[in-house]
Amino acid sequence: NQPVYFGRSGTFPGAPRAIIKGVPVGTPGDCFDFAVGGLYCLNRPLLDMARRWLGDRRAFGRMCNITKEPEDVTVGFVVGITLGLDLNHTLLIHSHGDDLRSVQSDTLRFQIGISYGFGSIVWGNRPNVVSVPHSLFSLAEDPSRFLSLHCLYHGEVDWCRTRRKELWRRNTSCSSRTIGPLPSNNVLVLR
Repeated sequence: NQPVYFGRSGTFPGAPRAIIKGVPVGTPGDCFDFAVGGLYCLNRPLLDMARRWLGDRRAFGRMCNITKEPEDVTVGFVVGITLGLDLNHTLLIHSHGDDLRSVQSDTLRFQIGISYGFGSIVWGNRPNVVSVPHSLFSLAEDPSRFLSLHCLYHGEVDWCRTRRKELWRRNTSCSSRTIGPLPSNNVLVLR
């Protein structure tokens, strides 16, 4: 049971974040990488090692105050500088800072984490969400795409099945039915 920290890097490849000034840990020039956007994983052995700095709200709050950085950078600092461990990189986690529209829909089932964002300067005030094939919900009904992804993965859930039936009924009204030629007695029976 080795300690494991994995996520999508918040730094540019080959350019880890420089040590945080004023923090009395590490030596000058130390660098660390961190997983961006709150989408990362620390396993139990690592959490046990980091308990002193990340173990509860107070300890974690003190560390964030010391580093003067958000939680993702602070976790990376504790893991990378204080504990001397590296971030294991994965491209299967996506934060709101990624172009989520570029995530291929045929890979959605394999993704570990998907965030979403709206209205940032980067994305030109457009929804930054994944495209879900055969979505049961419109973007207006499901702006985060959470419901759509949930039904894609777990279509057997009652409310997903109910939604699918509602959409089917809505899309198969009488006006869209084709009626064949009338019987010779000119009586049409609808059942």
